[in-house]
Amino acid sequence: MIEKNEEYKNYYQELQSKKHKNINIDSFLNGLSSDKIRQTFSTNNIWQYNHFEIESIVKSFQTNNDFYHEFFIFFSSAMDAQMQEKYDLKNSLFQAYLNFLDLNENKIKK
Repeated sequence: MIEKNEEYKNYYQELQSKKHKNINIDSFLNGLSSDKIRQTFSTNNIWQYNHFEIESIVKSFQTNNDFYHEFFIFFSSAMDAQMQEKYDLKNSLFQAYLNFLDLNENKIKK
């Protein structure tokens, strides 16, 4: 019986992770004001970005000027050594930003 429960628990967790990974970041960001977008970057709320595919976040950096602008302003003004310790830099949002910067069209040409 315990083995069966463990099997169902694993199945449920797998479904939950798939469910969250299929959430569209555009529908999440759509209609948010600049203030609300900035609030999603707080240490309490940034975990939400782990529910999105990294590539979809990269695409938002490319296509959503408000999102990119608020990200840049928030983290360029707020990020110092102490602040870095509060954030998990392996978060999907930061990984997506690194991928965004690595795109050829975003590299500075000499």
